[in-house]
Amino acid sequence: MGHMTVMSQSASPTDDPMIVFDRTAVRRHRARAAPHADRFDFLRREAAAQLGERLADIGRGFKAVLHLGTGPDPAAPADLTVVADPAAAMLARAGGPRVAADEERLPFDDASFDLVVAGLTLHWVNDLPGALIQIRHLARTESAGAIAFYFAAVSALAGLATLPGGWIAPPPVDLALLVAAGLFGGAAHIAMTVSFRLAEI
Repeated sequence: MGHMTVMSQSASPTDDPMIVFDRTAVRRHRARAAPHADRFDFLRREAAAQLGERLADIGRGFKAVLHLGTGPDPAAPADLTVVADPAAAMLARAGGPRVAADEERLPFDDASFDLVVAGLTLHWVNDLPGALIQIRHLARTESAGAIAFYFAAVSALAGLATLPGGWIAPPPVDLALLVAAGLFGGAAHIAMTVSFRLAEI
C-alpha cells in the first residue's frame, strides 16, 4: 500500500533576479493539470520510453530509484521506487511511496538511491546547477576501484580478441615499460574517476 509524505516547499518568489519561476505557481498549475494529465502526456511517454530503452541496455536492476515528477514510469527495474512531486494532486495519481517535495530542495539523505530519474520536470527550477548537485549527491555510485576494474577487464577482453591476428612477444625492456604504463594508467584512471565524483558542478 503506497503512502505519501508532505514536505516543506521552496520559498515563494522574491525580488531576487535569479528567481525566474514562481515555484508556488508551478505547484498550483501542476495540481490543476493533474485530472487531465493522461490526455496530454504524449511527450513524457515518449521520453520515458526512450529512457527505458537506455536503462535496459545497462542490464542490471536497482535497489532504490527516485522518480522526480509523476509522469510515465521509464520502467527501471527496481526493488523500491519513490515518487517525488511538488503537487499533492499529481502524487495522488502515483502508486507506492510518494513524497511531496520541490526539486530545488530534495529532502533525502546523500547516497539514498541507485538511480534518479527526472521526468521532464527540471526545466521549471530556478537553480538548475544546484538541483543537479543535489541529484548527484542522492545517487550512489560504484567505488573508484570498481570502476577502474571494470574498465581494465573490458580492455583486457578487447585485447584478447586480437589474439587470432597474431601477437609478437616484446623484448624484456619493452615489456617492463608496457607493464609500467598500464599500472600508471590504472592509477590515473582511478584518480580521474575520484576527481569527477568529488568535483563540484
